[in-house]
Amino acid sequence: MCGNVVLVHPTSGAVDPLVFDLGADGQPADLSGVIAGRNRSSFSTVFDRYLVNRQVCIHGRVRSPETGLPEVDVDPLGFLFFGAPPGPPPGFGDGAVDLLVDENGAKSDVSEPVLLKRVDPKYTPGAMATGVGGSVQLEAVVAPDGHVERVSIVRSLDPFLGLDDEAVAAALKWRFRPAVWAGQPVSAVVGLELRFTLRGPRPAKYPVPLQAWEPKVVPGPVGTAEDADPFGSGAANGGNSGLAGPKIRRSRPPRYPLDALRQGAQGEVMVDVIVGPDGQVQRARVARPPAAGLTSAAEEALRCVRAWAFVPGRRDGQPVATWIQVAVGFHLWP
Repeated sequence: MCGNVVLVHPTSGAVDPLVFDLGADGQPADLSGVIAGRNRSSFSTVFDRYLVNRQVCIHGRVRSPETGLPEVDVDPLGFLFFGAPPGPPPGFGDGAVDLLVDENGAKSDVSEPVLLKRVDPKYTPGAMATGVGGSVQLEAVVAPDGHVERVSIVRSLDPFLGLDDEAVAAALKWRFRPAVWAGQPVSAVVGLELRFTLRGPRPAKYPVPLQAWEPKVVPGPVGTAEDADPFGSGAANGGNSGLAGPKIRRSRPPRYPLDALRQGAQGEVMVDVIVGPDGQVQRARVARPPAAGLTSAAEEALRCVRAWAFVPGRRDGQPVATWIQVAVGFHLWP
């Protein structure tokens, strides 16, 4: 049973049942999931915060109360959580130089922040007991005085047992020599990665996998000016010698289309992309029809890719518009 979490009911304490309603996008809820109070300790204390507007699949006994929606008593070991973090809040990087936009920063004469103090994240007991390991990828705004002002999760590792929260808490304690532009310290958006590594024997695999995905860039079509597709007009492609292709600099994972999630459909959507000399996506289209069950994933892949940023392609040392293809993955298991 899969759906989008459209409502999380308030609770008065961590020992009370956590109830959340599931439904399709734009549709009324048709099912409620119930995590019993005795099972609340299986999740982080702020787990309810992660549920809003996210996608889940739940397994458990279904019952029909006299009033309200059918309810599923959620088995924590049968709780699957998919998709992307919500993304930065509105105004996250306002007024800051975005050093993730291209390889030279948003302004070529900006010196990047220099890390002075690093604080490692702490393992939570639950995550250590279940053997969760890996990294949390963040975007952070470094203020002119060098402290980390705001943090947004780009790639989640574990929202259940508290590792995402520990990564954010640690990153907020990092200190930098600030970015400098025109001789003055300025706010800057940077990328951070915080790792969680277990030493010694690893326990059994964590039973609640997240959606696994890695964006991939492949060279664009090989062609000449005479037979070029109009889509690639003005852009270099695989047929151009001396071309150093673009690299992904900022990406966020796609949201899993609910119909595909309920069918268990998996695969990749190939997207043609024209990356401009500034590293921004100028235009994008689906390169070929997706696999069965992933038709709705094509539009989501386009929406996702249009918000990415790249290190631009270069020819003879100069940034140029470049035609590439990217593979956007929709996978249910790591």
